[in-house]
Amino acid sequence: MAQPTSDRGRLKSHAELPVACALEASDGAARLIRWRALFEMSPPEVRRDGGQIVVRFADGPAVAVELDALVTAERVCCSFVDWHVVHEDGWRELQIRGTADGLDAITAIFGAA
Repeated sequence: MAQPTSDRGRLKSHAELPVACALEASDGAARLIRWRALFEMSPPEVRRDGGQIVVRFADGPAVAVELDALVTAERVCCSFVDWHVVHEDGWRELQIRGTADGLDAITAIFGAA
């Protein structure tokens, strides 16, 4: 059973998907499992910085592939925010930009403070 958490760098349980998410509950649960697996593979630094949430992962081939796949999927179901991945010096940085309400919905998943 998924453990809900509000710790930074930890995903919430599937029962806490944001209302704005366009996924069905079962699809949302599967997506959160994939995010959780990525977080276990490469524990990220998560922060909310002004008009964006920044999720930073140590780079690696498996991280790059799964992060790119997840971001592509999130752009479809959570198009109310912009999803952008930057690669720099051993890091993959996910930058999620949007309105305060949009970021609040994403914060509910990633637990960014």
